Amino acid sequence: MDRLVSFGKATFGKNEDKCRLSFNKSIFGEGDVSFKNVKFYADEVSFEYCEFKGHVLFQSLTDQKTLSKFSLRHSSFDKSLDISDNTFNCIPDLTNTKLTNQVSLDRMEISDNYPPKGDFDKSDGERLCRLKELAEANKNHQQALDFHVIEMRAKRYNTKLIKGKTPHMWLDILFDSGSRYFCESLFWASQPKQAAKT
Repeated sequence: MDRLVSFGKATFGKNEDKCRLSFNKSIFGEGDVSFKNVKFYADEVSFEYCEFKGHVLFQSLTDQKTLSKFSLRHSSFDKSLDISDNTFNCIPDLTNTKLTNQVSLDRMEISDNYPPKGDFDKSDGERLCRLKELAEANKNHQQALDFHVIEMRAKRYNTKLIKGKTPHMWLDILFDSGSRYFCESLFWASQPKQAAKT
């Protein structure tokens, strides 16, 4: 198939019944695929081991905060991938993906409520590290810093020496209060100064 396939404003699942939606191992043809403004009434949405030959849009998903899993793991993308304008209550999984063109993460955020139950998953650090790499490749330094902050929280939480909620919460408060100012100061200090006007 070499034409645009659009699922725009489609609804998958039912509002009253949460479920798992799997598109795993699907092969999409040369045409572009758009899931823009799609509603996923599901706990988990998985596009693992898929092949996308055209441009792919997961932009402005509706009710994306209800997802506990959104995975593109092990999938290949021959053209651009757009996941912009989303606030997830999970860590989107782009680990082990084959990406040959730009990935747009503009205005894509992780909800302040993550993790919803206070417990980081042991794989969160890996997923956040991948998102940070993509943000850095896009030269979006602020987004990369935001992902880095959450990544450090996840890694501290899963460190055996500080296992448990109280110690890592105090470390998070100290880290959050100092890291943003410190990292931004280092970033701006590393930028070449503008030549003085003559």
